[in-house]
Amino acid sequence: MVNVINYLIDYQLDHILTTILLYLDPASLHAAKQVCRTWHECVSEQIWERKYIRSLVQQTHLKRWKEGAFEERRFQSFSGPDVSIYSLCCDEYSGVAGLNNGLAKVFDINTCIFKFLLNCRKGFDMSEDCNYGVRTAIGDDVIVCGSSDGGLGVWDKRSFEQLYKGCEEKITSVKLAKSVILAVSSDKVNVMKHDKTRNTVENVATLRDFGSGAMNKVDSDGEW
Repeated sequence: MVNVINYLIDYQLDHILTTILLYLDPASLHAAKQVCRTWHECVSEQIWERKYIRSLVQQTHLKRWKEGAFEERRFQSFSGPDVSIYSLCCDEYSGVAGLNNGLAKVFDINTCIFKFLLNCRKGFDMSEDCNYGVRTAIGDDVIVCGSSDGGLGVWDKRSFEQLYKGCEEKITSVKLAKSVILAVSSDKVNVMKHDKTRNTVENVATLRDFGSGAMNKVDSDGEW
């Protein structure tokens, strides 16, 4: 039996292979990457590492969403009657729900199964009472959570190892742009950077705008 995908790879028929892969949704593309090293490299190179092709995948599934052509899936935070979801973020693999009790929960985006609990309370004490909301952001390699009582944490998104924890004033916004991490606290923006080689996070700078009042939103493209 001829393996069509391997045949296209061997004969460098990239345009045909890309057309086939574009029929798959992100979950199926992820599953295809797990088949073998060749398929992993193929999906990465043909889809995710090509900006235009990656945008086609996003546009296709945005259209399906608008047309209602999707399978509804639900996840349960199981956090008690007085706990609600304060913020949400996701990538193609994981969803992160920031709760109003200083914690955040990570779910598998495809199965909705709970994966890990992130503690973002200012004292990082799981036993303490807390009713502060958590803002979340997810990037290529890390998850960032900042709570309204000032807890700030960064985790490796695959192993969930905590790479950074600190205490600030009220965190009103967090943002990930490539390896840059931004966290707004009152009238300043804390700028941190994730070192992929050492898998560490370090403070780079603190930006202030004196006299402008408290800030509540930050954004970045990784350069500005």
